[in-house]
Amino acid sequence: MLNASVFDLDGTVFNVKKRLDRCLSEGDGGECADPNRAFRIPRDRCSRFWECYLSPKYMHLDEPYDTVVSRIRELYESGIHIFLISGRLEKKQMETTIDQPRRYQIP
Repeated sequence: MLNASVFDLDGTVFNVKKRLDRCLSEGDGGECADPNRAFRIPRDRCSRFWECYLSPKYMHLDEPYDTVVSRIRELYESGIHIFLISGRLEKKQMETTIDQPRRYQIP
């Protein structure tokens, strides 16, 4: 049996609020400007927001949650396999997605 822990990147390992805010400010306005509703709005209704958010444009603003990263490191050091998952777009965000954990030395 494999001992493993799974962590989602956006909102769990990384705080994406700055990217979210920046893309909302560039978005379509109205309901897209409400950060509490943005993730429940279909892409076709807030196309500029989603185009921005699902691109690498502001991913450099994402910051790791220190407590989560510390826990991931503890688990890894104790022999637990770590899996980082994401719903990010492979064609647009893969390079930055792979770089982020490396940059912050997340196993």
